[in-house]
Amino acid sequence: MMPMRRFFAVWMGVAVGLSLLTGCVQTPKAAYLDRIWCGIIYRTSDSARLSPVCLRLKNDTLNIYSNALFGRSLETMSCRRTSDSTYVAFLPNAGVEFPMEFRYTAPDSLTREALRIDGTDYWMELWPTTDSVFTAERLSFYRGREVPRDPALYVDGIWQGTLFRSRDGAMLSPLCLQFTPDTLFAYANAVFGRDNHALVYQGYWGDQFHYTSDFGDLDLWLRWDDGELNLVGETLMMRVVPHTGTPSEAMAFYGDYEVPTDADAYLLGVYEGTTHGRVPKARALSLLLGGSPDMFEIEMTMRLTFLEGCRVRVETFGELISPEMQLLMMLGGGKDGTVRSSSVEPYRFDGRYIKITGDRYELLSSGDLWYVGGQGKGVEVDPFTLTMAPNSNLFYPQE
Repeated sequence: MMPMRRFFAVWMGVAVGLSLLTGCVQTPKAAYLDRIWCGIIYRTSDSARLSPVCLRLKNDTLNIYSNALFGRSLETMSCRRTSDSTYVAFLPNAGVEFPMEFRYTAPDSLTREALRIDGTDYWMELWPTTDSVFTAERLSFYRGREVPRDPALYVDGIWQGTLFRSRDGAMLSPLCLQFTPDTLFAYANAVFGRDNHALVYQGYWGDQFHYTSDFGDLDLWLRWDDGELNLVGETLMMRVVPHTGTPSEAMAFYGDYEVPTDADAYLLGVYEGTTHGRVPKARALSLLLGGSPDMFEIEMTMRLTFLEGCRVRVETFGELISPEMQLLMMLGGGKDGTVRSSSVEPYRFDGRYIKITGDRYELLSSGDLWYVGGQGKGVEVDPFTLTMAPNSNLFYPQE
């Protein structure tokens, strides 16, 4: 055989041998295609666990089930291969794309078979299953909700901060939030009081988190601001940071009050005014004593200090106007004709009126209060204005 013919014969024999040999070895790509893998999705920035996940990749389709990043409407996506180990999963004509790099680990005596998928700001750690289809048992974790695609919008644990009213920035209460996958627990002395702290997560759409409770629905935008987490609703805003202490320390402020769920049902501020009052039943006594009808007339000063938990401190100072009555009180061993009282009472809104026990006050457009009247106290009080102290309506005073 001529040297050149022998060369080609040897070359062909080697090529056939290699083709037979490699035909029996499974390539990495073939090892993970068209198999069901399950594991965990992590956030790249802090390795936080975001959700369990199950998926299967075919040449042009990715089936994926997860409670983070993907979720409802993204269970089945088209898949475009960009290199031997890189794919882009996408929804046609929807502007949704997920670049993914697949890293397969073959099993051996020391290593478990595994698949790692790296995205732009997340990664998945996966292990193979023997399933040929997605079973209900395998997908029992899946909630089927729409979820945010930004890993930074996934929050868990206990957070503490302040609850504000959106329209005027008033600080309604300290706040404690506990995030779980299905429920946001909110504790405050306003809005989220007794029986209204469990908000059930419905899903994420329209750039909002949607919750529901026994008292209605709540939609929240979540924003990060210099390390603080802001949750903004239509009528309220929550500004919180991670809590580093014990749960009891985070809840130390909580009074377990029964409070309105409407952020506008709270009044802040210190209000004070002066008026005259009288005791109707004492008029006959004044005539019997030969005095004037106004012997028992009182000059009254009232201060209302609104507190957390839909409560108000009511302070009154009353003084008999008649010098003769002041003298009689002192000669009788009494005080100088003055009366002081202080109590903390619940209040509630009734339209533009505020009810405090038996008294009613009208909230004026100026922000002041107009005393309308009371009942059952044995004293007639002339209507009067209680003027709000400047800047006292932005936060509650320390008790």
